[in-house]
Amino acid sequence: MAANAPPKVGNPSFAIVASNAPRSSAGFCVASDVQDLTGSDPLFLGITLQIGILSATELHGFPIVSDPSGAAFAPAPIPNNPALAGKTFYVQSFWVQAPGMTCSPAVAALVSSRGLSVTLQP
Repeated sequence: MAANAPPKVGNPSFAIVASNAPRSSAGFCVASDVQDLTGSDPLFLGITLQIGILSATELHGFPIVSDPSGAAFAPAPIPNNPALAGKTFYVQSFWVQAPGMTCSPAVAALVSSRGLSVTLQP
């Protein structure tokens, strides 16, 4: 996972991009203000979370869809709010496994990214 541009406050075209997502899959990105450095599975879904969802004070979610090559783009516009400058969010994507995929032992047929750290710039 990566960003398409620097994460500047007021950037309406900021987005999360992925180049190695499951092909032609639907997914969901979650941004949390808490990172889980060791990785855990607090929801017992069989996927490792690199974001703290149970201890977060802020959680933001948005859909992401990959194309047949595994490239994905998820718009995540950043509001023009100067108070956001300096905030760090940890973003992770979760994908529904396509039929025949065997890359995860997840209970809910999910796979996840390793995550991305995004610090908002003024």
